[in-house]
Amino acid sequence: MGRHKLQRNPEQHRRLRRQQGCHLSESDPFALEEDPDDFAIIFGPIHSLTGKTIYSSFVVYSNDIVKDLLPYESRILYGFLSINSENSAESRLGMLESAERFLPDDPEGEYFYVWKVARSNPNDEGYCLLVPEPTMKRITYDELKIGFRAYSMSKPLWVRLTKRY
Repeated sequence: MGRHKLQRNPEQHRRLRRQQGCHLSESDPFALEEDPDDFAIIFGPIHSLTGKTIYSSFVVYSNDIVKDLLPYESRILYGFLSINSENSAESRLGMLESAERFLPDDPEGEYFYVWKVARSNPNDEGYCLLVPEPTMKRITYDELKIGFRAYSMSKPLWVRLTKRY
């Protein structure tokens, strides 16, 4: 049993690439037990509200090892849950207002998101992503990781293209 905190942070995550305004990073792999008290918390700033990006998201991936698909051991990175800055608070699938329960009186609380990832949600909490039960032999959800993505406005590709003509 344990609690995991995952945040987009250069000290905790590896930078995968930075190309034409797209920023990608990922968390280290982690496992969630069946215990309802075992969960991961994903939190950070909603960069699109600060003007730093036009879109940001995180995706929960399985990180399962597959030994029988190829001659070599490989991993299946299957993205099965996604939350982004475009979805409204009413949809309950966005980043907006997800940190309100932790920062109720903070005027800057609206600029942050907090989501829980767990195998069960017995209290029917809001902003909680449930890891599904395995339905395929190769995808077990035993090991997970979080991928983060953001698009910045610094040099949009379409602006550079239109300046040529």
